[in-house]
Parts: sequence; structure tokens; C-alpha cells
Amino acid sequence: QRLGTFQEKVWQQDMAQPASAESRAAEWREVTRDRSRWSAAHQPEDSGSWAVRLIDVPQWEPFFFHHLVTNVPCVFGPALWGDAPISQSSHRGGWLCDDLTAVDVESIVQLFGADYMVPVTHCHNNAYSERRLAAAENAVPNTGAMVVDNLDGLPCEVPFSEFAEHLIAMRNPERRARAQTLMYLKDWHMLRDLDRRDGLADPPYTCPQIFQDDYLNEFSLKHRADDYRFVYLGPQGTQTLLHTDVLGSYSWSHSVVGRKRWSFYSPEARGLLVDAQGRLPRDINNVDKGKHPRFAEAVATVIVQEPGQTVFVPSGWYHQVENIDECLSVNANWVNSCNIDRFISTVAEDHRMAKHEISDVREVMDGEWHAACHKMVKANCGFNYETVCELITVVCDRISAELEPAALMARGAEAGQLSELRAATHRAHKMFELVQLESALTTVMTLWSSALDPDEVIPAQYERLAEVLAEQCVNLLTT
Repeated sequence: QRLGTFQEKVWQQDMAQPASAESRAAEWREVTRDRSRWSAAHQPEDSGSWAVRLIDVPQWEPFFFHHLVTNVPCVFGPALWGDAPISQSSHRGGWLCDDLTAVDVESIVQLFGADYMVPVTHCHNNAYSERRLAAAENAVPNTGAMVVDNLDGLPCEVPFSEFAEHLIAMRNPERRARAQTLMYLKDWHMLRDLDRRDGLADPPYTCPQIFQDDYLNEFSLKHRADDYRFVYLGPQGTQTLLHTDVLGSYSWSHSVVGRKRWSFYSPEARGLLVDAQGRLPRDINNVDKGKHPRFAEAVATVIVQEPGQTVFVPSGWYHQVENIDECLSVNANWVNSCNIDRFISTVAEDHRMAKHEISDVREVMDGEWHAACHKMVKANCGFNYETVCELITVVCDRISAELEPAALMARGAEAGQLSELRAATHRAHKMFELVQLESALTTVMTLWSSALDPDEVIPAQYERLAEVLAEQCVNLLTT
């Protein structure tokens, strides 16, 4: 309803010429009708499986309505990425071999140094486990689960040269089949590390424009010198087990080299996935049927991501990712006006869990119990109610500046012949963001006020920001 009434009204009012306004309003109505038809055609059937859309030509507005707002996955074709340096051969300053089908890992070691430490996770090797199972005929009765060494998810740091030697060795099929575990370079903050060391005048890649509406990295880069941008590199058979993304965020994953198999489950399937304690199975290929008796009822939406394609992962969707080949991918998590409510809900759930964890010492903490809960939440997920308010403040300041007449004129000058319709769309989106952020700030402050010790108050600047946002939203909606 906000999009349908507010955005169309703003678009019509932003047009200088009546003909343009009528044309844009007609286009808007067609977009909303198309979204309704598309959503109805792609709702999950009784099986729970979704049809995943392949988008060859990336356009921000259809992506916004069809996927960000509706929280539905999609796959973008190679046109989204273009010729990023990381996708070029090492002789041209890239990361790949001359035929562009494999990673030139030796050149990457030279770039970062043999002793440069990288984060690695040890994955159990399914091929090794299946061989051992066949040889020993060792299976758990009545569960269908293989007995495997529980090594998945054990992170550590190793010198880049050590990981490179392992990656090269695992290219030999016989050696890979004999390996009990496979090393997977995951969650590597490569851009952050390069920026700290050399600056990023010529980064290996830049975020595609369609994903740049990103509050999470905007705030983290400016105020924490940290980020949620990652590189993944691993041999055939490595995997990321079943999970949802951090902080209720969206994520995108671009495959530079290799194919990946994605298995998606919508948030509504949670009741079929979890056990009696609310825990997910670790591996969808090795599920204990005794603990997860309804798992078979949850039908996965499975896609194979080809090299050059980019997968959009919506907020709260469960997914497991398996590397069919040796794979190099770049990824990021992000939050914007469409999923900031899920972001806040995740922080609130972490706060609820923190209160439960230390509920037994509440009486003896003498008015400091709530403060301890806030510290625990921030240590666990990087955000608590106060830092969420800080993020909203940073984003609101930036958007308000962008809506100033001088900034809008500068944007038009930079774009050259920026069409009136595109300028109006930009302005309407910024206005929509302010409405969403005002609602988000109100929610956070309500949660925060209920989680304060007796002598604590919410800082005055956030109270004032809430008032200013409310005034701006009323003015936007009524003038």
C-alpha cells in the first residue's frame, strides 16, 4: 500500500509536464500489475518449490519490485558483472589462468604474500566418506545418516601458501578422493585487507550498481573500518552447510570461476526443517531422520549457478551451497529500506536470547543487567539497539543531503542528459527510504526503551531524529 499510493503520488507531483506525469503514472500501474501477475505465477506450489527467475538484462526498478520488496531469489546473467579485473587473466592483472577457466592461485600468493594469513574452514569430503562407508558398511540404523567425522565449520587461519598448495593438490582427482577433509577459504575480507594495506585505487572488483543501496557496508566502512564483503575459494566438493545469512540481510554471490549448486528453502519451511529444539540439520545430504522427521516434506528449490552468473539470496531464506567444480566467488551481505525490518527483528531476537542466557544473574547485577545484555548482543552479532540507531542516523543524513535541491541538480549534471523520469524515480525512492527508516527508528526505540536499566535513558539525538523523520514523512505525504 505504501508503494502503490505514496510512490505514484510522488511521481505524479515530481513531473514538470503533465504528459510526462501521465506517462510515468501509466508505467507505474503497469509495473504493479506485472508484479502481481508475476508473483501469482511464481508462488510456491504445494511442494514448496519456487521458480527462480534468470535476469539477463539487469534493471534496478524491476529488481526492486519483483525481488527486494517481495523477498524472492533470482539469478543475474553475466551482463551484470561486466569485465571486472578479478575475472581477467593474471597477465592482464586478474586472478585467472590464461584460458579464464581456473584460478591462477600462484599469482594471488605473489600479490598478498606467502605468509599472509587467510581464514579457512575444513569441510568433510563426501567422496572420502562414501568410500569409507562402502568399505566398512557402516551406517546409523533407522536414520539414513552416514557416520562422518564432525569437522565441518571448524575455522582457522593458515598462510596463503599452505592453502594454495592444498588447492593445487586437490585438482588431482585421486588425491582429492583420498583426502579426509577439504580446505575452503571462506569469509575472506579481501577488499578490506587491500584497503588497509595499499588502498583501493584499482580494486579487483566493484559492487554492481544494482546492489549498491547498502546500509550495512556504508555504515561499517565509515565507522568501523570493517565490511561485509567476502571472497570464497575452494576445491571441488567444498560446501557451505544449511544456514540463513547474518543479521537478516540480503546477500549476492557472483561466481568468477566454477559451478555451484544452491538448495533454497523459503522462510515458511522452517517448521519442516528444524528439530524439537529449533535447530537446523547441518547438512541437507546427511539428515538424521529421527531428529528431523519432517525434513523430507520440505522440497528444496535447486539451481546450478554457472560461471559469470550472480545469485541474489533474499532475507531469511535457508540455503546450502556446494561447489561442483573448483570455485572462486565474491559475495556481500547488505541491508536496505526493504529488509531493514528483518535486520531489526534479528537484533531483537539476539537480545531475547542474551536475556535468556544470563537470566539467572539478573537479581545480583544491581541495575546493570540490561547493559550487560546490550554488550552481549553487540559482541555476538556486531549490532545492538544503539548501533542500529547509529546506522539509521548515518543513512538518514546521507539521504537528506541527496534530496537537497543542489544535490539533485549536481546529480543531473553528472549524468548529462539524465531524463526527467529517471530523476523522479530516484527522488521517489529516496522519499520511500525515509518513510521506511522513520518506521524502523520508531520500532528500535520502542524495543530499546523496554530494555533499559532504571537509571538509563535513550540518547536525546535519537529522540530528535525520530521527530525530524516523522515531520519529513508527513510533509512528503501531504504536500
